[in-house]
Amino acid sequence: MYADATITAATGTAGLTYAQNKNRGGRSSAKGRDFEIVYGAYRIALAAAAAFRSGSLGAGVAFHDQVQCFVDDFITSGPHGRTLSQLKSGTANWSGGDHPLADDFRLQAKLDAACGVTASYELVVGDDVRRDALTANQPANLSSVSVISFPGGLSDLDLIDRLSDLADALSELGPRPSERIVREQVWRMLLGTWQGSRGDQTLATLVNAAGHGPGAIVAPMLAPYVLSDEAIKALDNVTGLRFYISKNFFVYEALGGMQRGYADYHCHTPQFEGFVRDLIAERPTDFFEFWLVLKAHV
Repeated sequence: MYADATITAATGTAGLTYAQNKNRGGRSSAKGRDFEIVYGAYRIALAAAAAFRSGSLGAGVAFHDQVQCFVDDFITSGPHGRTLSQLKSGTANWSGGDHPLADDFRLQAKLDAACGVTASYELVVGDDVRRDALTANQPANLSSVSVISFPGGLSDLDLIDRLSDLADALSELGPRPSERIVREQVWRMLLGTWQGSRGDQTLATLVNAAGHGPGAIVAPMLAPYVLSDEAIKALDNVTGLRFYISKNFFVYEALGGMQRGYADYHCHTPQFEGFVRDLIAERPTDFFEFWLVLKAHV
């Protein structure tokens, strides 16, 4: 993202050495469910919900962490620029230590200006008290840096309950009706996918990886699936069956609403295509025959 030569040209050899030293720990220093990983997953969830609402499918949006630069903990890049986040779950101040936070933001702004990058900056801390103290003492020439608090130390359910924007976003990311347990499942899939990634991923790649397995938990960030006319005719042949596609998952209802379910795998998978192929070939006429064909694949 930032080449050595570019960092050197903008901030000198001392700047490059400092950026390299900051980056040396990388993700190896991130143990389990830590503040930075949780905040990253939170931002990914919000971006995914916005992409689903707009129909953009996440075009041009990517996430990076532990980047070789000065504000390096979490970076969102998109069609209109970058947002660079420095995260501090513990003590934080603008001027303390050998490398003050204020200098990090000044160096990063200098680097982005040299690169012609449209960038915004934020400092993320673990509670409102630290946020308010940092805001009260914020250097005048860093007034554009947003200082925000994020309760990253909470459990999954408490975090979702605390942050209404996260709860709302999670409700939009799966095919099932919004319930507390559903939101928690979606969150854990996104969190685990981001934690297990290499930390440099597009939004669509992350969401699709989270929705890859069975369970109809996370909707894929793919074009809306359309059943073929042959598949629709075969499904219409099943007595009492209602069906529709919800966020690229096949949903069925039968027996007067007593039976309702979701295909485990989304419609763009080989498993679902196998179901459609056999459905057309076998032409089931009752729910039990349909269910056997479905469960053989999805």
